[in-house]
Amino acid sequence: MATDHRAFEVFKKHFSHPYTYIPWVEPERTESLSDYTQRMISPHLKDSGAVRVAIGLSFGGVVALHGLDQGFFTHVILVSSVKGRDEFSPFFRFLRIVPIYRMLPDSWLKSILVGSGLIPAGLRHEHQLMFRQMFDQFSPSYFKWCVDRLIHIPKSKQQKNVYHIHGTHDEVFAYRYICSAEAVPGGSHLMIVTRAKEISRMVEQILQQIKQTNTIQV
Repeated sequence: MATDHRAFEVFKKHFSHPYTYIPWVEPERTESLSDYTQRMISPHLKDSGAVRVAIGLSFGGVVALHGLDQGFFTHVILVSSVKGRDEFSPFFRFLRIVPIYRMLPDSWLKSILVGSGLIPAGLRHEHQLMFRQMFDQFSPSYFKWCVDRLIHIPKSKQQKNVYHIHGTHDEVFAYRYICSAEAVPGGSHLMIVTRAKEISRMVEQILQQIKQTNTIQV
């Protein structure tokens, strides 16, 4: 949620495949996640016949799964994300039942999210600054929309072309509720930055598995 291409800068130094970055767009207040996914992805990916792998970080993984359902991708690699609401912690399940966030002004909710651990204090100063700059570029209504669409995603379903990499110390999506994921011992929610080389190696192993039977695009 609210991260852009800069979150992948360190990761890309260890990643040798060609790729297309798909930027976030500002959602319409009543827009469904499926409609948003279509509007966000369709201008960037035209060749529907290609074997294409999406790497989705956090809420980007949720969007990538919708892109998979809509035929934009053939495979999805989730990093620090969830496959469905059954992988939520009790806190997110509570918000689904009692949506108290809707009562907060959009600007308050954004401030709470930014100050609640989305930017861990243990990050290097330059990384903290980078994430704050990323969050600042999005409107308060964007954050409320993302929270609402996130907590109302359906339960996960069995999909053989979905891969999941998750840190055991993820501060947002607790590892103990995650099913069928490759664990990164000690990995945080932002391990795409702090453990970039290790994550790139794990992604490369997955891509090699896919490549055995397909010509891939990322």
